[in-house]
Formats: sequence, structure tokens, C-alpha cells
Amino acid sequence: MTNVPAAESGVAISPSEVGAIASEVQQLIKAGDHDTAWERLSFLHPADMGAILLAMPRHSRDALLQVMSPDTVAWMLHQMNPLQASRVAARLGSRMISGVLDQVHPRVALNALMRLRPNQAREVAESLEQSIPDADIFAHPAGTAGALMARAFPVANINGTVSDAQDGLRDQAESPYEFNRVYLVDARGQLEGQVTVVNLALQPQQTPLRTVSEPVVATVDADTPASECARLRRHYGIVQLPVVSDGQLRGVIPLEFLLSAVVEEDTRQMLNVGGVAGDSREHTLVSAIKTRLPWLTVNLGTTFLAAAAISLFESTLAQVVILASFLPVVAGQGGLAAPRP
Repeated sequence: MTNVPAAESGVAISPSEVGAIASEVQQLIKAGDHDTAWERLSFLHPADMGAILLAMPRHSRDALLQVMSPDTVAWMLHQMNPLQASRVAARLGSRMISGVLDQVHPRVALNALMRLRPNQAREVAESLEQSIPDADIFAHPAGTAGALMARAFPVANINGTVSDAQDGLRDQAESPYEFNRVYLVDARGQLEGQVTVVNLALQPQQTPLRTVSEPVVATVDADTPASECARLRRHYGIVQLPVVSDGQLRGVIPLEFLLSAVVEEDTRQMLNVGGVAGDSREHTLVSAIKTRLPWLTVNLGTTFLAAAAISLFESTLAQVVILASFLPVVAGQGGLAAPRP
């Protein structure tokens, strides 16, 4: 088994380089040289590793995973952005992810699970034999703020000093997320304000936090839909979103999860425009049939009505055959000329 690459390794490469490396890796796998294939990937950024894994056929991907240690796979997932990690995890399948995460440290497993889609993360967490800390985070329904939030984040008492806030920031040194502000609470855990990392760096260590505290623009509760979190991100330019319950700070949605929520909401809107918003990887064939069959039946009926109308002019079409060539044009323009909503 190979060792986990350093988190700092991997520099940006172009899409053409990714394609060239992917081809080289596949050739090495076909030749049975799996170790060299992994060595070719090991210096890449996790996002590029994931792109190559996604592009590989299943047998090549499975062969490569055989020479990657569980720690390496978990490291790769939690170093990726959430969208890319969820795509890779979906391609690998919940059973393989469960087998990998059962062999790594529980905290490492949690970091990897936080990169998956809530539905798959919940499924994998329930199937693991080992106990995962803070696994109750996956109890929140998918598509809510609770499913997006991080439970561990920089926090300090508002009656403390800048030095205390810096200590709270250091406590999150091993966090997979990048926090750019420390949240300030009172003795009861009530959210009172926030202070940016930049401001902390510019202030003397004994400066009271109350004097540098800034108001929190917006908060949500755990049941707030992800679409509302995305709206707040777009409208106010929020980079982190606190999750509160009865005024108490329960979690923070990092920027990367806010961006994921924005992308998913924009994608959902585009699918609504195309009339295919109900389709996803989670939908079964039966549910797809139930969704589409009624509309396909209506469309088929209107098509027969159009054919019947055309048959009324059969004699005219027989005399002027060139008119038949205009039928697709008329039908196409008729569909495009519907009034805007």
C-alpha cells in the first residue's frame, strides 16, 4: 500500500495534461503495472486525481484503487471540493466507500463523509462498523442548513481578548475547512458577533474583543432550506453562514458548502426551465416513468390530432407536393411561439 501524499502536493495543470496523464495511466494499468500508474497520479492535486478516476472505465478504476491505501482514498476525498468529491464517491459507490472508511481513523472518516452528498453520507455512516464522532450531523435532512454545517469552528467569548480569539482559531488547525472569521458568543453560547481573521492579525493581543466585534449579517436554523442559504450567499455575499437554535450558535456553513448550495440551486433552476428537474441519480426507473409517462401520453395524443388535421388537406398536398416540406417548419415554429410565462 502507498502512503498518503502530502496535502500541499499537486500543482494546477491544464485539462489537456489531465487527459494525457489519464491515457498514460490507463495504458500502465492495461500493462499490469499498477504501482507505476499510481506513482504517476500521486503528485497530482486531489481534484485532478478525482477527474482522472471519473474518466476511467470501471475495471481500470477498481485496479487503481487496489494499490491506493484506505487513508489515501479518504485523504483524496476530503481534500477535494464537495461537488467533485460527491461525484467521485457516487461513481465509486457506497459499498466501496464504506469499506474504505471502516479502515481509517474515525476523525479522518468524518472529514471524508462531510465531502459527500447528505444522502450518501448518511447511508455510508449507518453502514460503518466503527463509531464516527459527531455522526449525528447526518441526521439532518438533505437540502437543509443542518446537513451543510460544520460542528467544529473558531469561537471565543466576547468578553475575552484578541489573544483568546487567536487561540480559538488555532484549535481548528486540523479542520478540513478554511474559516476566515471567529464567532463571538456569551457565557450561554448566544451569538453576539464576529471578527475577521485579518482584523485579528492587525490588533494587539490584549485588545478586548467587544471593541473589534462586527455584527453578523444573517443567520439560519438547522431546518432552513439550502436554497435559502444559497440566496443569502448571492444577495449578501456571505462567506460563512452561522446556524443558530434559540440564539445559540450550533454550527457554521463554510464557504465551499455555500458555493455548492448556489451551484445546486442554479442547476435546479436550469433543469426547471428544461422540464427535467425531477430527474436525478437518486430517482428510480419506476419514479421516472411515473413522472414522464403522463406527459408523453398527452404529447402523443396532440401529435395524433396534428396528423388528423394534416390529413384533411391530403388532396391539396397531393396537388402541391412542395407544401409537405413546410410541415416540420410549421410544427417547429408552433412549439417555439408559445407565450412567455
